[in-house]
Amino acid sequence: MTLSAALLRAPRVGAREFRNKACAFIKAGKFYLVTEHGKPAGVFMPYEEALKLTEIIDELHDKALLKTIAAGRRAIRSGAKGISLKDALKRRGVRV
Repeated sequence: MTLSAALLRAPRVGAREFRNKACAFIKAGKFYLVTEHGKPAGVFMPYEEALKLTEIIDELHDKALLKTIAAGRRAIRSGAKGISLKDALKRRGVRV
């Protein structure tokens, strides 16, 4: 499920209820849309999901990585043959 889908499907919870039952919400480990007077005011997400999101944002700001991805896409469009993930990992010295 995508992050946007998780947010759209997240249960709504009022800010006061969230404050009063924060431990239960944390233990549930799900996304919650926190509202104030029925309007979205914030989002609660599990820590691991927040880490994933920040990693994605960091990658999107890495110009060298984006250039490498673009070059790879151009190569694929021009008919270049790829290698298997297993072979790529072996080349980098990672045991598979």
